[in-house]
Amino acid sequence: MPISSDDAPRLIGVHPSGRDWPVNILRFHLVFDREMETGGAADSVAIETALGQTVHGAVVDLPDGLWSPDGRVLTLLLHPGRIKRGLAASVQLGLALLPGQDYQLVVRPRLSDLQGHALAEITRVPFRGAPPQEAPLDPAHWQWVSPDPGSHEPLVIHVGCALDFLSVRHALRVITADGACHAVTPDVVGETLLLHPHAPWPKAGYLCLGPTLEDVCGNRVGASFEWSRDAGLNPPWPDPVTRAL
Repeated sequence: MPISSDDAPRLIGVHPSGRDWPVNILRFHLVFDREMETGGAADSVAIETALGQTVHGAVVDLPDGLWSPDGRVLTLLLHPGRIKRGLAASVQLGLALLPGQDYQLVVRPRLSDLQGHALAEITRVPFRGAPPQEAPLDPAHWQWVSPDPGSHEPLVIHVGCALDFLSVRHALRVITADGACHAVTPDVVGETLLLHPHAPWPKAGYLCLGPTLEDVCGNRVGASFEWSRDAGLNPPWPDPVTRAL
């Protein structure tokens, strides 16, 4: 018996959430409203041109995809060999996405939850190929909108590029003046990072950016994805960065 659309699992978020996706993007994330079965991810998601033609070889063929421990976030990888300059796939095939071209991310109703309920409908998320994002992250150029102490307003940081949705969950910590961790829930909206506090903001504290913080193209603080050890460029594991609230 078909289930009601009210009982079907729902896709509630796609990251990056902005309209423009850099053509050298490494990964994107699908967020569901409940724990999902892990099988069939590769057959359920595709990138198409605006005319509905599949962009072949864009997404890494991992049959089950990469799922978060709670089974609600599916991560899909774009082929890094086509992104990293100098590799065979990059030389022979080039980038899968092109700047200025319109695309759509297609999520078909083949994914299901643990009760076997499939997504109720196909989802199409339009996006446009943007120029490559190759510079290391530079927090010194981020624009901060700090909340008032004692408030529950989010800390808003305009980064200037899209941070990776899962990276911010694990690489950010807010520390109070007495060294305690102040719990926050991070969110990424376009090129803006928002930190929602679980309790009122303290009078003083700082934000710690861990070395694994990345943008959607794999660039880190002081280290671009195109880093080359032989060229003696940026260090691959930057030190943590702190900034007063």
